[in-house]
Amino acid sequence: MDKTYTVEELAAGVALATGQSHKLRVLWPELRVRLEIDPREAKNRNERFTLRGKGGSSSYTKALTIKDDLTSGDAFVDLVFKRLVPKLSYSLEVDLGTGEAPHMVFEELTWAELEPIVYRRG
Repeated sequence: MDKTYTVEELAAGVALATGQSHKLRVLWPELRVRLEIDPREAKNRNERFTLRGKGGSSSYTKALTIKDDLTSGDAFVDLVFKRLVPKLSYSLEVDLGTGEAPHMVFEELTWAELEPIVYRRG
């Protein structure tokens, strides 16, 4: 049997027949942030983008920079935060690398608010 499940479906429980081989594919949520910055002009910039998730006993923290651009050679900088944990509340902070205080892009978005813009990748 070959089937695809979301993280939420697996966490809720999936009934599988015994005595059979099963191949499961998990669709992990990821957040893609597109910056309208020409990557050639941005390669010497020092911004740091940190996504944090918190809720219950789980947490998520991932920091990316311009150098982590998903697709080199295109007209944008695309940052991808992978393997998000559903049910957490997320905040995205940008440190411009200038010594000033970081800026919040969004703060404490619940999973319900964030989920409609999340990409699921197997």
